[in-house]
Amino acid sequence: MKNFLKRYFTLSKIYLIICLAATTTLAIIYSSLITWLIWLSTIFGIFSSRSATNGKWSTFVYDIISYGIYIYICLIEMYYGELTLSVIIIVIHIFSLFEWKKNQLDGKVIIKSLTRKELILSFLISGAVLVVYAIILYFVGTVFPILNAIPTIVYLLGNYFSLRRSVLQFYCWVGYEVFFIALWIIVAIKGELGSVIFLVGGISELIYGIYGIWNWKRIKQEQIQVQD
Repeated sequence: MKNFLKRYFTLSKIYLIICLAATTTLAIIYSSLITWLIWLSTIFGIFSSRSATNGKWSTFVYDIISYGIYIYICLIEMYYGELTLSVIIIVIHIFSLFEWKKNQLDGKVIIKSLTRKELILSFLISGAVLVVYAIILYFVGTVFPILNAIPTIVYLLGNYFSLRRSVLQFYCWVGYEVFFIALWIIVAIKGELGSVIFLVGGISELIYGIYGIWNWKRIKQEQIQVQD
């Protein structure tokens, strides 16, 4: 019995159950077609975050499904900027899926250490894209164009680091989720309470991101020892 509890009631699984229960409860309370679509997208997003922290390529399968559902939500709500970003993310995820599957060790992705040159180049390009995107948002009349541009570029940078199998992806996810949570708090305050599910999903993914930083460093040390 003790071994059973240790195996099936780990802290990670208990946290997953809490996240799923919280999102499902909110979906029931604010039940509607759009609410249940948000619920479904969020559930797959949570599973994706959990798989990513463990270095499993299934993270991209879950996230592609999540974003596919989110694209439909964006069409309904006319979030065309988010729709475009989602399509880009799905394309990146497809490449990342094959990259992770090709580079496996004991069922986990082989973690890379990026060179200083690649890091500097990726940050410089991201900075340049951030400026251009903020200018575009400014001219189309977006409120706080810089604040809107930052999380988008950080998220794209995180997806690049994910493609490159770097732990830096989780630092980007953490930064992005802070903005994401703030966005959905504002939406909830405006009265769209069904969207609180996204808020719960963002909080859970923030915690997974923090855990991912620690766990990937641990996995990397294990892989270095095996390869030596």
